Amino acid sequence: PTSDILPPKYYLDILNKLSFNKLYIVCDKLRHDWEYRYLEFFRKWNPTFVIGDTLLKDGALMRDCPTLIHSNSTFAWLMSFFSQKSDKKRLYREMGIQQQKG
Repeated sequence: PTSDILPPKYYLDILNKLSFNKLYIVCDKLRHDWEYRYLEFFRKWNPTFVIGDTLLKDGALMRDCPTLIHSNSTFAWLMSFFSQKSDKKRLYREMGIQQQKG
């Protein structure tokens, strides 16, 4: 079976290259043991978990954060698109996605 959930290594590789003061992890309500185990990979950064808040609050936090590293969810991509940040990086190639030119 395949999964559209990115492996923790995707995020860990990026986080290990960045310098930041606070890590926020925005996610839906946790329902399964594997979800808790997945979040354990990020403990070294002592993250603040924003779990199952309102869609409006989650979206505003994601849209306005200084750096957004997100999953491949439509909602996350939309918040990235609506961000007013002038310095946006899209890592298509690192994810194995070919970006169309033009």
